[in-house]
Amino acid sequence: MKRDKAGQGSDYELTKPINSLERILDGIDTHIYVTVPKTGELLFVNKQLRAATGRENDDFVGEFCYKVFRGLDQMCDFCPCRRLDENPEQTIVWEEYVEIYDRHVIHSDSYIDWPNGEKVHLQHVVDITDLRTMANALNEAKETAERGNRHKTEFLARMSHEMRTSLNAIIGMTELALRENRHDARTEHILTIKQAGANLLAIINDILDFSKIEAGKAEIVPNDYSVASLLNDVITIIRMRAADSRLHFAVKADSHIPHMLYGDETRIRQALLNILSNAAKYTEKGFVSLGVYGEKSGNGWMNLIFEVTDSGIGIKPEDIEKLFSDFTQLDLVRNRGIEGIGLGLAITRGLVRMMGGDITVRSEYGKGSTFTITLPQKVRSREPLAKIERPRAISALIYERRRIYAESLAYAGGSLGVDFTLAASGTELYEKMESRVYDFLFIPSVLYKKNEDTILKFGHDTKTVILAEFGEAVFDKNLGALSMPVYCVCLADMLNGVQAGPLYAADTPAIEFSAPDARVLIVDDINTNLKVAQGLLAPYNMRVDLATGGAAAIEAIQSERYDIVFMDHKMPQMDGVEATRLIREMGEGDPYYREIPVIALTANAVSGIADMFIENGFNDFLSKPIDTAELNTILEKWLPKEKQESKDGKKAGV
Repeated sequence: MKRDKAGQGSDYELTKPINSLERILDGIDTHIYVTVPKTGELLFVNKQLRAATGRENDDFVGEFCYKVFRGLDQMCDFCPCRRLDENPEQTIVWEEYVEIYDRHVIHSDSYIDWPNGEKVHLQHVVDITDLRTMANALNEAKETAERGNRHKTEFLARMSHEMRTSLNAIIGMTELALRENRHDARTEHILTIKQAGANLLAIINDILDFSKIEAGKAEIVPNDYSVASLLNDVITIIRMRAADSRLHFAVKADSHIPHMLYGDETRIRQALLNILSNAAKYTEKGFVSLGVYGEKSGNGWMNLIFEVTDSGIGIKPEDIEKLFSDFTQLDLVRNRGIEGIGLGLAITRGLVRMMGGDITVRSEYGKGSTFTITLPQKVRSREPLAKIERPRAISALIYERRRIYAESLAYAGGSLGVDFTLAASGTELYEKMESRVYDFLFIPSVLYKKNEDTILKFGHDTKTVILAEFGEAVFDKNLGALSMPVYCVCLADMLNGVQAGPLYAADTPAIEFSAPDARVLIVDDINTNLKVAQGLLAPYNMRVDLATGGAAAIEAIQSERYDIVFMDHKMPQMDGVEATRLIREMGEGDPYYREIPVIALTANAVSGIADMFIENGFNDFLSKPIDTAELNTILEKWLPKEKQESKDGKKAGV
């Protein structure tokens, strides 16, 4: 029996390994040592581990691993040898912090056959201290970044509320001032203020959207949606902007696109409006066009393709790669005076990619650009976007001198299967109408007036349809009317006889009902906001009460029976969420408190805000600054139908 340096005995023969095994273990660039399993006596320590301990010239044979490497007087309680005895064929991997050396290591422990034929404990140790330090640093940096993002999101939410609250007052009060119908210099000034407020609101929205995309907080919420409804919303908005800039706006939409798809309609609309608005902003004269096409991709999916083309300034080849960068506005000398902070395209690309799509651009500097958005969408219905019965039996004539409109009308007709005949001049119109009878004649109002004699002479059996500019009124009941741009859906309605009545002027009030028997409560801690909301509700002839806080709102609701409550979200002392919760709790004894519609008024445009309101007892929400169209929709939805009176004094549904 051999004695160790401490005088303890061992039944093991401490045999020095053969040269070949020693060379192999010494050649491994990590720490390796071999021990007797029962006692922890060292049989071998490779040169890398000897160097790490500062005893490069010692062989350590006969010493004990727990003394050398841990400074202990007895064998470690957690020694892997005990676990290896249960299954000698296994390998145990574990991590440890060695305090006396201040190192983090990973052990790989197993039994091997020693040259004397005995089983010995081989410990392979990898020093991961530097990796652990790096990982800790990365984790700390990640946590710091996440804290920064949280702080940024919280800051943007607060900023959104404060800035939108002020803008609500600015835009709302200008809306009220404009309703006084004064046509003098003051009207021009007020319109300028309103436009400036709208521009500032757009910038705030861009910053918030960009920050949400950057922080991964933007949400894609797919649902079934109508393609026709999506296009109608987009066209309505861009038509007004194009009219303000005196641009032609044309639309080509393939009628064979499925009418019902599954995707995030809100985000698609936002991306489209960004691209179209950008095109209008950088086009001084000429046109902006929207093309909508479909491409089958199999398994119930399709690629929905939008092409936005303009005759604007175009993009230099060297600037194409910079186009989607953050806060970038190209060609600053040429674009001086154009408002914006260069986030629209960055936001659009972010949204499109979040939806699994892509956006590309081709451009010729000085001649215009085309942006193409491709989005994968699930098909919910194979019914086409638009169709007509027996299209080949319909004859239609177009007299339109503006090439882009003539082409878009011809495309719409061709997509529906109708063969449109084009007239390029008054003479040609006369010749074509003299030679045959057409079912429909499509003509702009200015050309109709110039060729009225021809139309009255030959068009007794022809339905004449005026192609009206935005805001143009057509009151002749004998004429049909379509607002430009005309695309397959509205054209199919006209050809199918669905839409054939007069078109009224754009400044006709959108308010279609009044509610003199309805009682409404507006709750807001800012008097200006109360005045704005009260003024916006005035055309409905409702009885409107005001409350300046949550507690006052509860008191008012307890004393009066309201048909609808508009409740501000952020208020001191008792905010709208707490007030609404208390109102709902009072419903245990009276169903009125459970059923009264409570609409949140909020200046916060943050992710998940709608779900938060619904979860806290609100029925719906309305963003500040208040949009009159959205307000009208909310009122139509939540006011009792029996209290809504149409313009002719009839109750809704009567």
